[in-house]
Amino acid sequence: MLTLRKILLIALIGAMPLNYVSADQSRQIVRVLGCNDPEKIHVTRERAYFCLDYLGILEDIILLITFVDFNPQNETYKQHLLGTTIPSAFDGKPMMHVLIEKNLGFERQMIVLYHEITHVKQFIRKELIQHANEHITWKGKDYYRILETDYAQRAWEKEALTFQDKIHTAFEARLKEQKISLVQNSSY
Repeated sequence: MLTLRKILLIALIGAMPLNYVSADQSRQIVRVLGCNDPEKIHVTRERAYFCLDYLGILEDIILLITFVDFNPQNETYKQHLLGTTIPSAFDGKPMMHVLIEKNLGFERQMIVLYHEITHVKQFIRKELIQHANEHITWKGKDYYRILETDYAQRAWEKEALTFQDKIHTAFEARLKEQKISLVQNSSY
């Protein structure tokens, strides 16, 4: 039986979901695929909605988050391919497919989620436009043969790396706030 004390302990160690609700959840569809754990699905969706709010993504979108085994053959990709975002559309609505390496620890997967949802923002706002054959437009400037450019030197990746840390910090602060509030409001 779950007592108030057990619930508080679970919440304090971060195993309990936040029940975070985005202001625009009714217009945004977030689905989690490639996972059979209902708790992980729930927490991943909460964190995705948190990211959308944090980044000010108010547009109607469909966000598909899929945990996959990338298993790339190329050693260069093995170091960097923890996640990717594929923009498309469905029924006239922007659809973003975020793929996250399933063989990472959960917290690392969430950092990758924050990074990839930053790319969602970039695609939605047309800051980042993906063309064929390694051609990207970033804030109006064309970049060709992007695979020849060091990952950490790509401007859109720099922004995603910065925001993944900011989102993580904001989310952890929110967790801490809720834990303090939960403890203050308990009556035992």
